[in-house]
Amino acid sequence: MANAKLDRDLQREILTRLAVAYPSQVTELDKEPFAKHPELLANMAYLQEHGMIEFWYDKLDLTVEAAEITAEGMDFITENGGLTALKRTITVRPDIDGFLALLEKHAESLPEPEKEGFLKALSEFSKPIVQGVVQAALTQWLGIK
Repeated sequence: MANAKLDRDLQREILTRLAVAYPSQVTELDKEPFAKHPELLANMAYLQEHGMIEFWYDKLDLTVEAAEITAEGMDFITENGGLTALKRTITVRPDIDGFLALLEKHAESLPEPEKEGFLKALSEFSKPIVQGVVQAALTQWLGIK
């Protein structure tokens, strides 16, 4: 069950307000327009725990003293994901020699007439052709367009 304290719209508002001031801190964030949100601290704590913001508050009267958005928070609210998205990009380079060795090993389990035909067909493929087939298969499997 979702926690009623967490409010995605409020979190988006907090991030947007802090992004406008970036790289500076914002003080008095608990004033208008956020004063009407009783769960401001819970949502700010959640964003801080996920590395989106840093904030400081008075533990006695529970008022926000200052807050700032982090680089990860800035990347999160941008459409392209910023540098965070680039850092998380995975490049897959299939090992064609290893793939061919696996196919040859698989051929060992085939009946003799099929094995012979399989190995002959395999020997007729060039590495660039096999690489293209493997990349096309991976692209299809991963659903990349």
